[in-house]
Amino acid sequence: MSLLHLAWAFFTLWALARVVAHRRETFDGVFTLEDRRRIAATVVYLLLPAAAWLQSAAQLACGRALGAEFRSIETYVLWNEIQWAGEGALSATGLSLVFASGLLAALGTSGAMILWTLRRPYNAALNFTRFEFARLQLWFVMGVYPLASLVLKTGDLWQLRLALRREGWAWGEVPVLLWALCAFVIWRLWKTRGRMRYLRLATPLFDRLQRARRELAERPQDSSAACEVARAHLALQDPLRAIATLGPWLAQAGEDAEVRFLTGIAFLRLGQAQVASEHLRHAGQNLEEVESLSERERELFFEVTLGLAATRLELRDSEGALMTAEAARSQRPGDPRGLLVLADALVALGRLEEARDKLAKALERAEGLLASEIRRRLRALDKSAATLPHRS
Repeated sequence: MSLLHLAWAFFTLWALARVVAHRRETFDGVFTLEDRRRIAATVVYLLLPAAAWLQSAAQLACGRALGAEFRSIETYVLWNEIQWAGEGALSATGLSLVFASGLLAALGTSGAMILWTLRRPYNAALNFTRFEFARLQLWFVMGVYPLASLVLKTGDLWQLRLALRREGWAWGEVPVLLWALCAFVIWRLWKTRGRMRYLRLATPLFDRLQRARRELAERPQDSSAACEVARAHLALQDPLRAIATLGPWLAQAGEDAEVRFLTGIAFLRLGQAQVASEHLRHAGQNLEEVESLSERERELFFEVTLGLAATRLELRDSEGALMTAEAARSQRPGDPRGLLVLADALVALGRLEEARDKLAKALERAEGLLASEIRRRLRALDKSAATLPHRS
């Protein structure tokens, strides 16, 4: 056993011990960064090597079915190389089938994990375990291993390439091209569909949605519980489900300001700014009729004002958006969200320097994802300013 195997065994036991020791808080339905780290380590050190042996088992079964005997298996932890007995024990066709069997085993296990999660999501930690295993296995099998095989001139893909050339096949590069095509298709599926599903099901936002749903099941007549479910759907970039959740409440309690507000935001996310504006104006009017607003209602009124400013920007009413954003900022001068919407209105009016100043002030007060979003807008603003002609 090499030093690599000893080190890998040590880290495997370490990762497994961490998960077992903290299994309750890891899978308790409150997904944290530390939970993510523990699970990711276990996937890398334990599950990926197990998957490599599963692929080798599929290749061995295929090779034996074709009449070949194997001499030994060289293991490199995350991938294994089968040495077949005798030179040319398998023809090019046989090697193609063996190579395909290992690839199908990897694709099958990854696909099973993905489908299992999509059909039976549980909590963010368990969803993350399944998705991360599938993601890393696909990344390794379709990316790292084939490239390593070609660069190091060893492994299944290289052996198949040599066998095709040895038997006089003119198209020895076909396996490489087919692999590249499959890798591209999987990458495109990840970019267009997979990444959003991953973010929806394998982050703390999913646990938030599950908790909100349980609260609504316990208090089915409470509009605030329905609003919490809708907020969770909006956080997961799913405005259609937010509208579906709020629909019955909109019919029963159309004067509820929070229901109106969240419905308006959902329609705004769908690009229906005119419909969104009507709901947001109703929400604002309902709050204005309250004699003494509570702290929560003042926060809601601030959010409604921000939503109206964003809606007016979508309707290309830049001046109206600026006035509304100023009104929102006056309600909460220290809130960076007000400065962010104000900067958007200034950008729409072409007042880029003022917008940059507002974003810089907002960045001083922002944290987390909001700070990242402000930095992104600052970079975009600097890029736009650089492309404008300088005045002499």
